[in-house]
This record gives sequence, C-alpha cells and structure tokens, in this order.
Amino acid sequence: MSSACLASGAGRCELVKDVDGYFTADPHTHHDASLIPHLSYTTALQMADDGCPLVQRSAIAEAASAGLPLIIRSLSSEGTRVHQES
Repeated sequence: MSSACLASGAGRCELVKDVDGYFTADPHTHHDASLIPHLSYTTALQMADDGCPLVQRSAIAEAASAGLPLIIRSLSSEGTRVHQES
C-alpha cells in the first residue's frame, strides 16, 4: 500500500488486483470459491498470517492502525472491503 493514501487524508485506499477480491478459497484452483464482500482488519491479518498473498500483511496493519478502509478489487468488480469490525 502506498503511504500516499495515508498522507493524502484519503477516505479509503483501493488496490486493483488480478482477482475480484478476497475469496473463500483460491479462485484459480477452486471454481466454487465465493467472493467475500467484507472483512475485518483482524480477519485479513489472520489470512495474511495463514499464507494468503493477496495483500501484504504490513499494508493491512498500516491501514488498520490508521482506520483506513481498503478496497481490494479487479477492474470489473466491486471487490472486498477491509475495515473496522462493526
């Protein structure tokens, strides 16, 4: 994640990837994987700790520390919103 998102006072940071967001399983190998529309920072950090390479752990931790929502998506998807637990 670019520190520009944090420095600019942005309301969110969008990361455009080659997948639509976080899924219940790897969509490249599990065709029945479902998109996860919302994740807490805690869950996204746990997924990174468990080996999910979609977003670097340090980027998630930095966003969580700043309370900056992350949107992980492709160009054709609304993606997954990573944010504070409600």
